Amino acid sequence: MQAIDCYSRSIAVQRSSIAYANRAMAYIKFMRFKEAESDCTEPIALDDHCVKAYSRRSTSRKELGRYLGTLEDAEFALR
Repeated sequence: MQAIDCYSRSIAVQRSSIAYANRAMAYIKFMRFKEAESDCTEPIALDDHCVKAYSRRSTSRKELGRYLGTLEDAEFALR
């Protein structure tokens, strides 16, 4: 939980695709997939070439049973 708090403070100071993507990974490690999916959507809006965000959102969506979104995100990350 400490990592989530640190990334949240970083985002509060300055929104960055890296901070959102990294906080998403922390959420994934705590099996909080809905929050992770949401955090991955933010960096994609900031930088639509953020491969980490697509990859992590794909993982989150798989765990949430959203398989079409999983496939789309995974294909984008691989390209």
